[in-house]
Parts: sequence; C-alpha cells; structure tokens
Amino acid sequence: LDIGDFNNIHPKNKQEAGRRLALIALHNNYGFNELEYSGPAYTRGRVENIPWIEDMKGIRLNFDYAGSGLVLKKGKVTGFKVAGRDQIFYNGDARVEGNSVVVWSEHVPKPYAVRYAFTNTPVATLFNNAGLPASSFRTDQFRVFTSSAEIKVSSIFNNKAMAFKIENSEPELQLRYTLDGSEPGLKSPVYYNPVLVRKTTKLKVRAFHGSQSTEIQKSFQIVVHKALNKPVEYNSSYQDRYPGNGKTTMVDGLKGDSLDISTGWQGYEGNDLDLIIDLEKDQSISSVSIGFLQQQDSWIFFPEWLEFFYSEDGETFLPLLKIENNISPLKEGSFVKYFSTVDLNIKARYIKVFARNIGVCPPEHVGSGSKAWIFADEVIVK
Repeated sequence: LDIGDFNNIHPKNKQEAGRRLALIALHNNYGFNELEYSGPAYTRGRVENIPWIEDMKGIRLNFDYAGSGLVLKKGKVTGFKVAGRDQIFYNGDARVEGNSVVVWSEHVPKPYAVRYAFTNTPVATLFNNAGLPASSFRTDQFRVFTSSAEIKVSSIFNNKAMAFKIENSEPELQLRYTLDGSEPGLKSPVYYNPVLVRKTTKLKVRAFHGSQSTEIQKSFQIVVHKALNKPVEYNSSYQDRYPGNGKTTMVDGLKGDSLDISTGWQGYEGNDLDLIIDLEKDQSISSVSIGFLQQQDSWIFFPEWLEFFYSEDGETFLPLLKIENNISPLKEGSFVKYFSTVDLNIKARYIKVFARNIGVCPPEHVGSGSKAWIFADEVIVK
C-alpha cells in the first residue's frame, strides 16, 4: 500500500518488499519472537460517543500487531470511510488513541461500518511504530462490486457523429454517465441506449447498485474528426497482446489513457508503426496528429522520429512533416505526447503515418538490448 506505484506494474522499491518478507521469515522460522514483522491487523470495532465532539458518535477500531503504538500520517485524506445502515460511504476523520483508532464522519450521525484503504489504488496512511502499514479491511458484510465487472465502450459511426454503446457485465448494476468530464452521480443520466456524440468530449461512466456508488468506473476521451471509422491499411503488424480495438483502433474516436494501457492503445514490439488511412474521398485537411505513450519502466518508449505523408491516388505519397522526438527514453513516469502537423492547406484522400521504433531498450535501461515497445492511439485528421 505504501511502496507500490499504481502508474507502474513494476514498482522500484524491491529492497523494502524483500526486507518485510525477511521479517516474516525471521519471526516465524528463525526464533526472533520479539521482532515486529506485521503491520496493524483489524480485529474488532464498536460504536461509542466521541467525547471531543458533542453529540457525535464514532467507531473505535482495535488492532493486533499494533506494536508500541499506531501512527496516522497527517493529511486531508485518512483512508477511512464511514457509512450507516444505508450503505452510503463518506470520507471519515480519524484519531489515534494508543493501539486503537476512532473514526467518524459528520455526514453519518449513526455510524455502522468502516472501510480502510478499500479501493483499487489506495494509499497507506495507518502504520505501527515499526513503520509497517495496516492492511486494507472493512467491518461490514455489504455486497461489494469490483472492477472485475467491466464497462466496455464500442463505437457506432454516423457521418460526423458517433454513438457509443456501453456494455456492462453486471446486469444488477445501473450505469450513469456524464459528457462534460464531471463525476457521474445519482442525478446523472442513466444509460439505456447508445450515446450520440457530435464533438470532442470526455465520457465518464460509473456503475450504481441502487443508491450505492460502486468502484466500477471508466473514463473515455472522445474525439470527432474526419478519419472516423475510415479503412486502415497496416504495413506493419501490431502485437496480439495489445491490439486495442483491432484494425479500427487508430480511427475509433477513443484516445489513449496514460493510466490505463488497456484503453485506446495499440502496441508494437520491436517494429515500426506504418499505416495508411483512406478517407474515401478528397478532403480539405488542416492538421494531422497521433498520440504515443511512454512508460519506460514498462519498456514503452516514444518513437525515435515520426513522418506524415499524403496522397490523392494512394500510390504516390508526398511528405508533410518529419518530427524528431526530443524526450529522453529514460524519462520516468507515464505520459502521452502528440506528434502533430498544423496550419496545413492541402487536399488528400490518403494519409500515411510512419513512426520509427527505437528498436531495443537503451544501454542505461534495466531491459537493455530487449525489444522496445511503441504504444500508439488515434490518428486525428481535421
């Protein structure tokens, strides 16, 4: 909970993970009985009055492996959520008292349940004095819906608009959505039929069970442009492991997400990206762009360089622009870069995009000499 990285499936702090495993072995197998080897583990809780807030009730939580005392990191977010019997959870306030924690919320006058670090990507806030984090826990037995119930979005095209069909694998759940980037709530529209989108927007979807918001949510950046659902000819092959939506990925209107490589991205391992889009008739074009992802810890890098071409007959291609990448392949983090042509004044039916893979991971990289990946998303033609 405290040494992972939700942006990266290969977190760097292996040393501390190994040290904590060694503590368990030393305690359980080598006779170091006094060694603190576990973070706090929830045992029981009870509702009681809070003496420092008049007419307020909270829940006192007790723990095993509290060691010489508990520590709560200071910050606006405690990691605790509180609910009444209505099963609606609110962010909770928390106070450490010796080997217990008292949790409450001004929104819950009659608390019934507490959850701690009970999300897909929680951040640890509760530790013992040995510096070991408490595990996620909950005091309730309410039904939990998790992101194993996928929300899938597919595109239906109609001239200059798109209708997005949303699929839900849990029929008991109700899907609500927004088109302005705000978080869906109980007042947001309920999804029944495909959602018509005529302009670039951000679609957010969340699943609800009655009035209870679940952890099942997705967001999609949608862009409307001239190449939507047009035929694509691939002169190089993408990997079956990361096909995106297949042959329509580059023209399906969905932009890639820097935090979710399963959404919108198409992967090329060791080879270049080389494709041609047929706009089906001559079009006036003012710009062409394409996005790429870099996560060097996952061996995904920006292309070495990229070049755009255009053609009226599909045989003779004229160069538009060549762009060199100026970002180091060793730059840490997860981020997206769009390579773009602007202020064009051309007519063309065909657009070609070629992106040069760096080939292999650079010498300074942990995967030096292994095949490098390119992850690409939408080719946007305006």
